[in-house]
Amino acid sequence: MKIVVFATCLLFVLAGCTTRTEENLSSKNHWTLQHRTKDLMVQIAIEPATPDHNSVFITLQNNRGEPISSAKVLINTVKQWMFSKQRNLEAKYVAAGTYRVDTNMESGISEMNISIKPPDRPTTKLRIEVDIDKILEPKKPYLLL
Repeated sequence: MKIVVFATCLLFVLAGCTTRTEENLSSKNHWTLQHRTKDLMVQIAIEPATPDHNSVFITLQNNRGEPISSAKVLINTVKQWMFSKQRNLEAKYVAAGTYRVDTNMESGISEMNISIKPPDRPTTKLRIEVDIDKILEPKKPYLLL
């Protein structure tokens, strides 16, 4: 019994209080996805979806489809299978209900932990995996000397 309780508590601590979205951002969904919570409609996109020079755009709407301004949006990215971790990156408000974070994620799989705190609403936390394709250099028909 004690082992089951310990395992359950450990799983809760490791998972945190975030909601993992059903989809991941990748070329299969054009690096765009939507997630509905009890209070919010959240759209997340990466532009451009290239390694090292990318930004995450998060668009927030209430249940009536109205844009939400004055929210505090933070992203913490973690590179999978490595111990490097970026600090919390705060989003900038750029358009009606849209926030931008310059993430500069590398190619491969990364994890984004997103924290959204709209005014007068509870904080929503989402966990999303991002799979950015590596850019391949074109083959040259000649040998460089």
